[in-house]
Amino acid sequence: MKLLKIFYIVLFPLLFFCSLIYRLILKLKEFLYKKNILIRKRATSTKIICVGNITVGGTGKTSTVIYLANELIRKGYKVVILTRGYKRKKKSDEPFILSDGQQILRTIQESGDEPYMLAKKLKYIPVIVGRKRYLSACLAIEKFGPDIILMDDGFQHTELERDLDIVMIDCLNPFGNNYLLPLGILREPLIALKRAKIVVLTNCNFVNWVRLNFIINKITGINRGIKIIRTAHKPCSITNYTTNEIYDINWLRDKSVVLLHAIGNPKSFELTIESTGAKILNNYRFLDHHWYRKKELKKILMKYEYIITTEKDAVRIENIDNLDKKLLSKLFILNIELEDHGILIDTVEKLLSNSFV
Repeated sequence: MKLLKIFYIVLFPLLFFCSLIYRLILKLKEFLYKKNILIRKRATSTKIICVGNITVGGTGKTSTVIYLANELIRKGYKVVILTRGYKRKKKSDEPFILSDGQQILRTIQESGDEPYMLAKKLKYIPVIVGRKRYLSACLAIEKFGPDIILMDDGFQHTELERDLDIVMIDCLNPFGNNYLLPLGILREPLIALKRAKIVVLTNCNFVNWVRLNFIINKITGINRGIKIIRTAHKPCSITNYTTNEIYDINWLRDKSVVLLHAIGNPKSFELTIESTGAKILNNYRFLDHHWYRKKELKKILMKYEYIITTEKDAVRIENIDNLDKKLLSKLFILNIELEDHGILIDTVEKLLSNSFV
């Protein structure tokens, strides 16, 4: 930790300079769009909801997309999900159908881990992967004719017009040190929250009311009319990786476990496991979107009895061939759900209601 601080202090002037350059690039881009020098925003015939971040790292965005997709389907809407496919191994400029709502048509290498997880969790909802969101939306409309398109991680995307922007903010680390990349974790200045209609605060259960009020006041100071939804990502069950047997979350209480994860917000996962009453023997943290190697995974599985991982990590582990099933039976997946008492979907419906008249 000390070495990290020294490294940060030494590099601060360079990172600060780079952060200023990044801010200037964002300003220039905004100016060029306003003057219609860059591609104008393009609308589609379908209503589009974007779920995105203003920071890098995990904020519970994927869980929220899953929650919204399920709720919209339950209410009778036809839904398609668009996602970029960040950190996929096989890259293509053309959008493609990962899932047609009946079966998965591509590999995890082609789609990336998050889109693949969405396709597995939402088997009845089409998922389209592509960097060019407008082309992805056109493909979705042509092939599936949805009522609503859910765009995963597109708040900074400027070409495709949206009807509703939802921004995820993690209460454990809402704004970092308030600096833009690469000095901080902000993708753009906080003033960008003026574009959003809803902010979803995640991990509210891990901060006190003073911290929570500070975050809320900071957001409403930028955008007074914004709707703020407080949520928690609650652990609901544990699934054995090999047998698919599901255990109640109380199964973890007093068990000695090891954590294995490569996600954007490791602290949230760690605190969630702690909240179940489990005893953490060891904690294997890898960089977000890490592709596990057979050798490193086998070493961990051989050493411990109970290894807990995330749903996103589990789809990446599937990619490893010829791993012993007996070893994999030691691996358990934490299942979480968004707890908001139905407020988010009600707010979304109210904001979109005029569009469906």
